[in-house]
Amino acid sequence: MKKNQIFHFFCGFFLVVCLFSLSSDERTENIDVFIVLDKSLSMVEEIEAVKSYVTSSLIQDVLIPGDFLVLIAFYGQAETLIVQEMTDKGVQSAFAESVSQITADGRYTDIGNALDVLQTAVSKYKHKNRREYLLLITDGKQEAPPGSKYYSEDGSFNHAFLENTRTIQKEGWKIHILGVGTASAAREIAEELSGGYTEITEKPTEEVLKETTNEFLGRLEVKGSPALADLAADGTSTLSLAVESSMFSETKSIIIKRINLSSRPTGNISILERPFTASVPAEETIGFEIPVQFPRDVPKGTYEGTITVVFDGDTVFVPAVMDVSFSVKGFFGNNIWLIPVISLAVLVLIALVILLVFRGSRNRGITFRFHVDSKPAHQGPVKLKDGESIFIKRNKNEYELESEKSAESLAQLTSEKKGLTLKVLSKEKFKVIDELAEGSILGKKFRVKNDIGGGYKTFLFRIA
Repeated sequence: MKKNQIFHFFCGFFLVVCLFSLSSDERTENIDVFIVLDKSLSMVEEIEAVKSYVTSSLIQDVLIPGDFLVLIAFYGQAETLIVQEMTDKGVQSAFAESVSQITADGRYTDIGNALDVLQTAVSKYKHKNRREYLLLITDGKQEAPPGSKYYSEDGSFNHAFLENTRTIQKEGWKIHILGVGTASAAREIAEELSGGYTEITEKPTEEVLKETTNEFLGRLEVKGSPALADLAADGTSTLSLAVESSMFSETKSIIIKRINLSSRPTGNISILERPFTASVPAEETIGFEIPVQFPRDVPKGTYEGTITVVFDGDTVFVPAVMDVSFSVKGFFGNNIWLIPVISLAVLVLIALVILLVFRGSRNRGITFRFHVDSKPAHQGPVKLKDGESIFIKRNKNEYELESEKSAESLAQLTSEKKGLTLKVLSKEKFKVIDELAEGSILGKKFRVKNDIGGGYKTFLFRIA
């Protein structure tokens, strides 16, 4: 009999060592695991199955030497039961013993306070460059006692709770909410924590709980920084992400229910018009192009903001809260095709102006005064455009100008490029004594025979 007992002991010990070694071979990178367990009175029927699940599926099957475990049991208050590195089987057994001592005997369900206690523990024992996993197990809604800062009459999540959760969302924790029982609010809590969730409405067993979280270590992680394309004139843009899958055995589908943006010009808004679904094959990195919609009236400029991604279902990527920058180019930035059009129009306008100026300079004409015998023969200066004519006539013994040609017109004066030209219309009545060379008569004195009184008259046309 003693031999059989010794044989069974060594078989059991060998089996534990083999299982422990198998986990070590599968994963060498150490992680931090945070379990936040509801022990309120409403968990009485589920607590034994939950404890067995935590002991066997998480402490024994998931943890390897070097991993760090934080276990917090909560109701209206929260108690830290484990904050320790798992180094060997002895510590592993101590973890299991701590879990076995949990009883569902507390009033209220203050999830916000439990997360406060969690963050206090993390701030003391945080490990750099480690992946972090948070599993919250509860059967009910947030129901903080009246003295809690997270208290609300309707059980909703108040501002203090939301601000509290932002830190772990932004640091890239993988968050999963395991809801047990018909009154579970796992979906609601997961939305506020930007985590995944599963719900078990029937009385849970250890096997069902294990099946629900069989890929607890599987992780979808955003690589690099998210990028928002410049906003179009109608406010549309695209959010680009690269997501890497690790420690999943199959393709995972992500359903993004909402993307909230907080920034100076927009305030707090939702920029996802409809749910977005994408698939990430196991051990691959996939790029997402997510259409988003901003208000049309965002002022021109470059801005900084924070996006919070809300998921639907048990698959999420991390981090769920990320800083982004985006630019609004304004009218011309969004209608860049107008720039060459407007430039061409400006060039055409300039050409037209030059042409008009040139033509105007060509059509400036001349302004002159008409003198006979050194006396003004016309009141005021005479202005002629290029190509325009005026006519000389005689009134008794006086010469004057008229704008229209008539039977009495003696000569024609015409404004040309070369100046003012003279054309005799009546050689009998307007006999030019001096020979005039071809060209302008401006500034040149010449004599005309006076066939009425005899003698001659001296004509002069000079620039006014």
